Amino acid sequence: MVRLTRLVRHGLNMNTKSTDIYEVKTSIAELKEKKEVWIMQKRECENRLNNLSVRVRTGGRLPDKEYKRICREQKKTKEKILSIEKELMPINRELRQWYAMEDEIRANVSMNMPMPVINDTDITGKLRSLRDKYLAFSEDHTRINSMRLMASGFASELTDILKSA
Repeated sequence: MVRLTRLVRHGLNMNTKSTDIYEVKTSIAELKEKKEVWIMQKRECENRLNNLSVRVRTGGRLPDKEYKRICREQKKTKEKILSIEKELMPINRELRQWYAMEDEIRANVSMNMPMPVINDTDITGKLRSLRDKYLAFSEDHTRINSMRLMASGFASELTDILKSA
């Protein structure tokens, strides 16, 4: 939480460094480890609760003392599960904040990346190769007639574009 407040306090500027994303990812990994410990405890409690429920349902008529002991144990297990869920709530909240921070850093980094320069010759070359591909497809007699007509129409549209360029 200390690192998160420090990053939030300083704010994300347009010069976001890779160390910031590394710090965020490290914090996310630490929180996931903490969360996993709690989740494992919760699963153990849920399994114990399930076993107790099975004993009550399939044991036939249980003696009163044993039935009450099982009920007390179920109650304690349910309370333990609730306490674990309460411990998980702040971890989940902080994890969501870190994920939001990671998304924001990624967005800032991607916004600062220069756009690739595309030459007109590259585009016309790609359009010519695409036109040739669809012309070849339209001349292939093993294809369905409607598909050949569609490819032919697309190739003629590409030819018109190339003529106007």
